[in-house]
Amino acid sequence: MLLLTGSTTCKKATDPASANSIQEFESRLDDLRKVANIRGMVGGIIKNGQVIWVKNYGYADKQKNIAVSNSTYI
Repeated sequence: MLLLTGSTTCKKATDPASANSIQEFESRLDDLRKVANIRGMVGGIIKNGQVIWVKNYGYADKQKNIAVSNSTYI
């Protein structure tokens, strides 16, 4: 398993951590991905050693219109 992490400075209005719902969190995370020009990524939350949320964003290959999946190598 490969785990990539990163951080960025963003305004509070678009900060995923300040979202009030999972839908708002997902939307803000995707907006942050687009602003940072990240072609594709997988976001996840781990709590107490358990994966509690995973979502794929963007493209593994934009030219071929292939979306990122859980098996995409990033």
